Amino acid sequence: MKMQQDLPDGVNWVTAYADGQIWVNHRAYHSHLLITPTQVIADGIHTPAAQLDLEQLLSLLQQPPELLLLGCQHAPYSAMQPLMAKVYAKGIGFEMMRTEAACRTYNLLVSEGRHVAAALWQD
Repeated sequence: MKMQQDLPDGVNWVTAYADGQIWVNHRAYHSHLLITPTQVIADGIHTPAAQLDLEQLLSLLQQPPELLLLGCQHAPYSAMQPLMAKVYAKGIGFEMMRTEAACRTYNLLVSEGRHVAAALWQD
């Protein structure tokens, strides 16, 4: 799926998504990503989505987001309950969806000027 959106220069945005690849600013990534409007972290996450550690994620970011999107294809919702509880306890919003939907949602929120982070899994 190719994505078209007019966003300001200097902002990270997802330009395309296909199984096994996510393009950020027209550059292809083949691994899990953590993306914010100002950061792309492609090699800091090496665990399956169901084993994500919130403190590890937050330590990679320059500042905590107002909303964390989790995009994954196969992680069961029930396995994410402990992570969701920790995210909410920190006052951060949380949404879990399929990766392609998380890419679209991330772009929409960034275009609105929101400080969002998206953890995108390609499993």
